[in-house]
Amino acid sequence: MTIADRGTRHATRASLVDEFRAVVARTGILNIVDVAFGGRALDDGVGLPGGVLTFQALGDDCAEWMIVAGSSDVDPWIHVDSAPEWVQGAFDVTARPALVAWGQPGRWETSEGRIELEEAGHVAIADLERPWLTDGIADDIAPVLSNEGTREHFREMLPRWEPDVLAIADMDSLSSAAWNALTQPEPTLNRVRSAASLHALHSHVHLLKPEDRGISAALDLVGRLWNEYVPGKPRPLDAVFGPYDIAPRRANIEEKLHNANRQLVWGWAIAAMAEAASGTPTEQRRFIFDSHGLLARENGSWARLVGFDSQRLAITGHDDKSAQTDSANTCETRRYAKPSWAPDLAGSFGGQEAWTVRGFWRGEQTTGPLETMPGMSVLSNIRPSRAPNLPAALADVPDPVNHGAQVEVLGMMQGMQDYSWNGSVLATCPFYGTTPLSYRF
Repeated sequence: MTIADRGTRHATRASLVDEFRAVVARTGILNIVDVAFGGRALDDGVGLPGGVLTFQALGDDCAEWMIVAGSSDVDPWIHVDSAPEWVQGAFDVTARPALVAWGQPGRWETSEGRIELEEAGHVAIADLERPWLTDGIADDIAPVLSNEGTREHFREMLPRWEPDVLAIADMDSLSSAAWNALTQPEPTLNRVRSAASLHALHSHVHLLKPEDRGISAALDLVGRLWNEYVPGKPRPLDAVFGPYDIAPRRANIEEKLHNANRQLVWGWAIAAMAEAASGTPTEQRRFIFDSHGLLARENGSWARLVGFDSQRLAITGHDDKSAQTDSANTCETRRYAKPSWAPDLAGSFGGQEAWTVRGFWRGEQTTGPLETMPGMSVLSNIRPSRAPNLPAALADVPDPVNHGAQVEVLGMMQGMQDYSWNGSVLATCPFYGTTPLSYRF
């Protein structure tokens, strides 16, 4: 578009309104997802995180809009030097956008200062039919220019504080359900139903329950988006194939994780029994099962684990390496609260601690898989037991070489049985019925 083209309209007013409504709706969807996980909600519009694009509705009936998009080094005031008072009052003077436009779909205006910059060739000529398609801006806001782009960007909007939780989500199904749940009348007009979907969405990303404040703010934005910003029928975004509600994370996923942890414990204990049965002196063993739980060591690296039941395991470990590659820390760092049942293993043995939460491994600032967490490299030497039950697992222990080894191995087997069947702490000499807080390490 050239300066001379400013007075020409190449599309019908109705089509421009439809395009505008669709872009606002897509922006609103991504804004809702961001707000549900602690992002910022505007009081009078919708926007993408970081302020790269905002649509602000001005007036009681949302008849007038202000678009703020992109980023530049241009003096912010130039964008609104000749704007109406209602635009200047709503504009954030601390922002440094590439474009500010105001008006109605198909009838947008920009400031006299910006027009002068356009004529001098210092900034791109604003597209006054579709300001969001102005050169230099469209690339930054690509996720809201098509339904496919918005659905794809939805994946990027989900926090990665716990990548092991997100990794097991069926993203194709989840993005389809989320699209329908946030765009279609049936779910969005029912606040209870929308709340259930947002809570379920949270379950695919985090283990702990979300803060009510974030969910409530997201629900408020759902209401404003469809009742105030883009009201009426038909809605600008069609449904996709799939459910209209987001289902919570499947419970059997946690069951599989508990089984995997059990296989680790059994494999570790069997390895310790095998070394004891072979008559290997204690000081030379790589795997040990004693009154404190399980120990694995190699050179200067070690890890010690204690279990209270299949869902409550705690571990501490140390890597004797000058440099560590921590693939578990390639996500956003968040402190994860230590559960009340977890003992102070680091205080007793040193090392870096981790514990299970619904089958997933967590540390103070790290997430699993366990073998990738700091201090746990020695666990790569343990072969998990695939035995269907404990007797089958214990059958893998070789016959002890002498009476002394037999006594020791039988003590370990008794400890495993008491732990697995009697609710005792994992140890060779457990105190039956002992609680985590009173167990003597």
